[in-house]
Amino acid sequence: MGRGIRLFLVPALIHFVLSIPYLLSFPLWRAPDEGAHLGYVVHLIRSGSFPVFQGMSGPVTYEAHQPPLFYVSGIPFLWFLTEREEDRTTGLLLLRFVSTFWSLLTVLSTISLAVVLTQDPNKKRITGLLAGLFASVHPVHLLISGSVTNDSAAGATASATIAWLCYLLTRKQVSHQQGTLLGALTGLFAGLALLAKQSNIFLLPLAFLPALPMVPRLAGLKKKKQESVNISPAIAFCVGVVVTFGLSAGWWLVRNQHLYGDPLAIGAFLQGFEKSPGPQYFLDRGFSWSQYWLLVAQVSWFTWLGIFGEPNAAMRGLARLSQGQEPTLPFVLIVCLLGLSLLLPIVLGAVQSVRDSIAQLKNRQWSAAIALLLPLITVGIVLAQFVAFNVRFFQGQARYWYPAHSAMAYLFAAGLLRVVPTNRPVIPIAAAALPLLLISLIVLLVWVPRVG
Repeated sequence: MGRGIRLFLVPALIHFVLSIPYLLSFPLWRAPDEGAHLGYVVHLIRSGSFPVFQGMSGPVTYEAHQPPLFYVSGIPFLWFLTEREEDRTTGLLLLRFVSTFWSLLTVLSTISLAVVLTQDPNKKRITGLLAGLFASVHPVHLLISGSVTNDSAAGATASATIAWLCYLLTRKQVSHQQGTLLGALTGLFAGLALLAKQSNIFLLPLAFLPALPMVPRLAGLKKKKQESVNISPAIAFCVGVVVTFGLSAGWWLVRNQHLYGDPLAIGAFLQGFEKSPGPQYFLDRGFSWSQYWLLVAQVSWFTWLGIFGEPNAAMRGLARLSQGQEPTLPFVLIVCLLGLSLLLPIVLGAVQSVRDSIAQLKNRQWSAAIALLLPLITVGIVLAQFVAFNVRFFQGQARYWYPAHSAMAYLFAAGLLRVVPTNRPVIPIAAAALPLLLISLIVLLVWVPRVG
């Protein structure tokens, strides 16, 4: 078996080995909105049409505003579904497996991203493996992989799109025909990402970035004297993006515009969930804005590390901690300390990405500089979306960061290789695997069984 195949196979196997115990151990219907997500698929099967969002108390499902990609992918697994409770339970478990397979794409895309962006040929394999370990073993990945949620498809399609964009940004010149084909594929990536979740719309403007290396000057190529700059491949690429994005996702945007007067159904969502707790709920109870954002940060940190198992349980756990009544306090402290060993390499990787990008800029390699910054840009955009969401609704759940999971994994790998010896691969592998495995096993054995 080739080394390249083994590079992808090992994290993929780890993904399944850990995801399946999470999938089977997590109490039924306890992951966020599992019943509503199942109801979406059931509606598709029984009515043959997409549900219409009618707010929290809608007759079908309050997830009806969501794009359909994840739910359509679940149809073949639920065709047998009846009203019997046994069938509903089986259907829920099968849909959890659908999430597991979507999350596998996140792992594979993460490895591809790391291999593409690593400049040193001797470090491509180890960087890809470390990123793949982070992507496959991190608790937020396992919790999403083991539950029924369209976040699995959102993260998978976002990860694949980012990896594809970085690959294109590291290419040199292409022909007009190649520009059209690559643009068409890029538009398809962006369209499928949007059909997974509305928040992935941020990928659409990024999809035009690979047009840069198709312009010789921006690719860092020197043109001969009096030779004209051929920008037709870049134009063809942009046209290809627009056409295939429109064909793949445009129909959904038009449908939303017709139904809700908004192509992303954001207005309908805000109106439908207007009674959900937001900042004002906490401000009316004596919180200051700084205390509110501290609460968001605390809950987000806990849910990123899987503390208390289920995202909605983090608030109750935090309340017990403040009252000195949390029986799992020692495990909370252990996981938080181990979590810092994951966060620090991400920060170091971000710093290294900026430095590498600046070095490429000095060499006038503009598109390569952008490629190196793209994971950091992705993390920044996703976190900005998360902050904006919490300005309107309180939702300190790190599962909303999952579209940036592969970007974080790459930054983690790049940062870890800055601080650990690389002369023996076992050293960085152990430095990555040990804290990740310890955290995920603690979550699985201590908190997942307590969810209820």
